[in-house]
Amino acid sequence: MVRKYTKKDWKEVSSWFQERNIPFTEDLLPEHGFIIPGIAAGYLYATDSNFCIFEGFVANPKADRNSRKEGLRLIVTELIKQAKELEFKQVFGFAASKTMIKIGFEQGFKLVETCSTIVRKLE
Repeated sequence: MVRKYTKKDWKEVSSWFQERNIPFTEDLLPEHGFIIPGIAAGYLYATDSNFCIFEGFVANPKADRNSRKEGLRLIVTELIKQAKELEFKQVFGFAASKTMIKIGFEQGFKLVETCSTIVRKLE
């Protein structure tokens, strides 16, 4: 069952990131997100413009492949509903995972370009 992510879910979600060797900290998560406990989670990053970003998707590597795929599909569906409720006009998603790209296409996303992700800490 998909439900809104709460801070109480961090321990479970962080273990999925760790098991996948993805460096991620709780302060990188936005206010809006959804989770299927034991299966997967994903997030909506709000911007100060008319678009938002879907990112931070992670699935439990111990869950079976079909459960992960279906869970991510359901989460994307809920994120789309949330984006509409928040009155965003467009959503961007950045994905390297073939599964997430396929789910995006199934949900009506279009390929814009292939890009690299770069990051810089601000200290």
